[in-house]
Amino acid sequence: MIQARSFTNKRLNRFLEIMDKGRPIRWDQQNLALVALYERPTLRIADSNYFAARAGLITAREIPNPKLSLNAAYNTTDFIPNPWSIGPTITFLIRNFFATHARVSAAHEKVVAARLAILSTVWVEWDTVYRAYSGLWAALQLRTLANHQALLAQEIYQATLERYRAGAASATALNLAELAMQKAAFAVSTAVLHLRLTRTSLASAVGMPARAIIHVKFDFSTFYRSFRLTNLDSAEHYALAHRPSVLAARAKYYAAQYLLKYEIDRVFPSFKMKPGYTYSQGVTGYAFGANAHLPLFNQNQGPIALAHAQVERADLEVIHSQDHVLSQIDHAKTYLNASLATLRSARREVSFARDQEAAAEQAYDAGLIGALRLLGAEQVAVAAEKNQLTARADERRAVGDLEDALHKSLTGVTP
Repeated sequence: MIQARSFTNKRLNRFLEIMDKGRPIRWDQQNLALVALYERPTLRIADSNYFAARAGLITAREIPNPKLSLNAAYNTTDFIPNPWSIGPTITFLIRNFFATHARVSAAHEKVVAARLAILSTVWVEWDTVYRAYSGLWAALQLRTLANHQALLAQEIYQATLERYRAGAASATALNLAELAMQKAAFAVSTAVLHLRLTRTSLASAVGMPARAIIHVKFDFSTFYRSFRLTNLDSAEHYALAHRPSVLAARAKYYAAQYLLKYEIDRVFPSFKMKPGYTYSQGVTGYAFGANAHLPLFNQNQGPIALAHAQVERADLEVIHSQDHVLSQIDHAKTYLNASLATLRSARREVSFARDQEAAAEQAYDAGLIGALRLLGAEQVAVAAEKNQLTARADERRAVGDLEDALHKSLTGVTP
């Protein structure tokens, strides 16, 4: 069943149509993230944890069922009027109100944390798909440029070979041209390998077998959208306080506090009421009993100490989650600023190389330079485009990292 997964699954397509409000299905970033949520088990695991937490809340709210006890005795010395004595007893547990309230409150906070974990799972899947998807986009662009470079290297080698045969080029020049052609061919092989690996990574990210995405036509228009960095400081502060992972850690902290209160309140006993009925020697009677534990030898200090330690750990986990968010934001901002600077430099390099190429074409048309000089200028321009592609891919990855760190879309595409 896992190997049979594909993008042509009717139930999957129906799910995508519903989520995209009936619009034609495009295999873009948003729909691929939906495929991941549909096919991969991570969201269902988070849902299961949520339903388990809700079950714990139901259990905490339940009133204990009474227990029925039945005692029977047979008198061997007195048979009149009846040797049997029967005494049923019903036991009711009257819980400590404050301990019960604390237990219910702790269970409620665990439900809140489990619900927030679902949101965190959605963002994790979104980021995983984005990384794999952007990698595939860059790999496709890289293969195209590598093929172009290989074609230019082959043309340069042929032109050098002709000049060598005419005695206008040295053997060293021919050897260098052949070496450059071999390097370009190896770069094509490396680009093809990288493309196959990125396809496999994307298949894994969306929960599909590798062969399911070979013939899929992807929509990469998302990577050409501009992004806006407005109110970044306020978004950073909001993420530090309201990201689902931070809120979930805080809910777990509240749950630990309530559990500590529960253990403290358990020092005060719960009571068991035992009304009963007896029938002995033809005489009926009624009985009433009660019992409670007495905190004489211990005052529940062990569980209280454990609950104290859990509160301290939960407090540290809140701080740890905020530290993690802050480090994510700082890394993404640094990465984005550096990639933007690199991209600006790469664009200037491409613009200069294109100007040089245009000048070389004019000189070639005027007969001032030969074909080798023209091909060399084209090679420089393609190399500059490769550098620009690398910078562009870094910029897109940095945008994705910042979106994931802030849990906020910068390009208008949201999970």
